[in-house]
Amino acid sequence: MQAVSSPRAVYLAIGTELTSGQITNRNASWISSRLEAAGIPTLWHFCVPDDRALMREAMELASERGDLIFITGGLGPTSDDFTRDVVAEWWGEKLEWHEPSWTKAVARLALRGIEPPESSKQQAWYPRGSRVLPNREGTADAFLLENGVKAVFVLPGPPREIEAVWQDHIAPWISEKFGNLRPIEPLRWTLLGRSEAQLADGVEAAVKGSGLLTGYRATPPYVEVKIWIPEGLDPQATSVIAALDQLEKTLSPWVVARGDEDLLDRFFESESESESGGPLRLVDRCTPGLLSDRVWKWARAKPGRLEKLRALELSVQTLCNGGASFQKEGSKQGWTLELGPVIQPGRQAGGQARCRVSALSPAGEETSEEMGIPFPSSMRERQLLFAVEKFFTLNTTRRRG
Repeated sequence: MQAVSSPRAVYLAIGTELTSGQITNRNASWISSRLEAAGIPTLWHFCVPDDRALMREAMELASERGDLIFITGGLGPTSDDFTRDVVAEWWGEKLEWHEPSWTKAVARLALRGIEPPESSKQQAWYPRGSRVLPNREGTADAFLLENGVKAVFVLPGPPREIEAVWQDHIAPWISEKFGNLRPIEPLRWTLLGRSEAQLADGVEAAVKGSGLLTGYRATPPYVEVKIWIPEGLDPQATSVIAALDQLEKTLSPWVVARGDEDLLDRFFESESESESGGPLRLVDRCTPGLLSDRVWKWARAKPGRLEKLRALELSVQTLCNGGASFQKEGSKQGWTLELGPVIQPGRQAGGQARCRVSALSPAGEETSEEMGIPFPSSMRERQLLFAVEKFFTLNTTRRRG
């Protein structure tokens, strides 16, 4: 394939289990994110069942719209795994036997005490002229077809196997062909306390005339604002820098994280840097376990986070159905932070719901502050989510020790 300045990618997923909704296609987002990191936009996602006519039609459409085509699924040993046959027919080549793939598959299965049946040999046939891409995580190898204009990667369906093939073969190929491309990675701000509609006017005004592209994603209680610098626009242009400076000023009152940062990264970093030492105790008198769930989801998302929490001697208690507030006895060994219940405004009173955030320092000094909850009283779940996130926001900025 001849390198092009800005290749277009198309992704085609094959599998009746996907079109029927039996499983979720995680491969689509994973592959697209890797391509964007390499500077290659994914313009189309297709998904078709195990139907030869629909598969062929989807391949034709993908070829019309993309320079790079990624096809996943249907390379296994069963009767509904006939992707290689349809690809070969579409490409106009016959299938050829590839002994190294079969030898590898037999050896891999033997480690599990399995002797493969004769039907499993279908996994070792590939279109003539294709480049076989060994799959270290499974028995079905991937393959690549090129004709100087198009490149087609045909991959197994399991995500772990795709990731292995990508790391070993596809990433080096992309780097060699398109290593000069700029990653398509938007600048991102995560905001708390404003809706999309409330933010949009200020965002659009800040970037007007700069050439920057905008996007929004609401994941209550957050809103994410995204900015892309399109190809051909100089990131160091005066208009771009001025627009980003103005945007930062516009968003700063509600920003809780930037890029891939999580609010809890900063919260627990401030705890780790505290000179007070001792355990950290979080008391939730507001939600039915949302605060605890938030902490442990964060801890499990990346390596090293659980160790950080163990070092802090963290405990999280849920007392939303009653129970005593934190006690001062024995509290001098660490911090206790408490999220109080949401107090709804009276029908005649108007105004926002409120929630109290309290802290007991290692020295036994108690402080508290009240926060407003900017959601209607009917939106109970969003109120609680907002209260949890604001709890961490307020305590991130609280002085320690």
